Amino acid sequence: MKLQKTIQTKIIRPTNIKREKLEREYSNFQGILKMQDVDFLPLYKDIKLYSATKQQAERLAKRTNPKKEQPLIIRKDLIKVKKTNNKLSKYWVKVPVYNKSIWVAINFSNKQQHLLDYDLSKSKLIKGKKGWFLNITVQKEQKLKTNYTDTLSIDLGVKNIASVVQYSNKKTKFYGKDIRETRGHYFHLKKKLARKKIRGFYKKIKNSKEKRITKDQLHKIAKDIVDWAKNTNSAIVIGDLKGIRKNGARKKNNKNYKGKKFNRKLNSMPSYQLSQFIEYKANWEGISVIKVNESYTSQLCWKCGNKGTRKTQGLFWCPECKEEENADRNGSINICKRGLGYMSKSGAVLAQPRTEAEFIKKSAERLCGSECDLRIS
Repeated sequence: MKLQKTIQTKIIRPTNIKREKLEREYSNFQGILKMQDVDFLPLYKDIKLYSATKQQAERLAKRTNPKKEQPLIIRKDLIKVKKTNNKLSKYWVKVPVYNKSIWVAINFSNKQQHLLDYDLSKSKLIKGKKGWFLNITVQKEQKLKTNYTDTLSIDLGVKNIASVVQYSNKKTKFYGKDIRETRGHYFHLKKKLARKKIRGFYKKIKNSKEKRITKDQLHKIAKDIVDWAKNTNSAIVIGDLKGIRKNGARKKNNKNYKGKKFNRKLNSMPSYQLSQFIEYKANWEGISVIKVNESYTSQLCWKCGNKGTRKTQGLFWCPECKEEENADRNGSINICKRGLGYMSKSGAVLAQPRTEAEFIKKSAERLCGSECDLRIS
């Protein structure tokens, strides 16, 4: 499996000559993108742009919106990074421009420096309001592990964006408090600004600050979950979100309808984005992520397998066991049980057993000798 990560860097203190060359290269690149609907071959030859970059622009012009600015794409064999003892910056990048390439100093997070040990892929030069930025993509070949000693199951929801359970000891973590507070704060702020018709501030908040804060919070949650899986040698099982917003709960005439407030929270929770972050971070560490159909996992008791009821949105009641359980935790454990079936060598889905003892016995029988040797302690 080939995986990629992006190092976000800023070009620092370029000289006036280098800044002019970057500006010319970037502007001419955008100019070619706007020529996609006309016969521009005579003019195309006279455009002062690095030859390989010109070819990238020609290909990109056929499939992009000419009115929207695009990052300048630098082919992977043309980008070079070197480490120096220069006082301005440790790292310098060679950027191909028309006539002669230039070396520019870059600044980026110390946490990303180790990524430069991997193979470089294509990069993107971006012109921002606060200067020039260079997104350098690195890639590596990663083989996913097939031998685990435990599993982490994740139930994605509304109140808790992620409820995570370690199967062996049933240790549970709930994530999402910070995201709920952020989304709630900006929802009421945008509502207030919309009433006052302050459209400029509303648009800025909608398209920038809220998304940036939420994305950072999602990255932290995903990293914490993957680190947990790595430290416990666990595979990750996550509920498939397909159809989560089309389950009938948003229709007033449906018996599952839970109100406008619930639907707003359901549709605004970035659960799918979190699942993507978890998957690529886990795969980067060689950890498998198994997605399972989560139908009925919130309705069945994880201990006995019988159907229960919800006393409240967050509280599950089993009439057979006569016990209460956190609804998200109950769903997460059921997702884990179902996920173990997906790990068999044949790829067949195992039937969900009705008791804990039967579950362990059947899982051991089906998984014995399989490619994914899962042992539950």
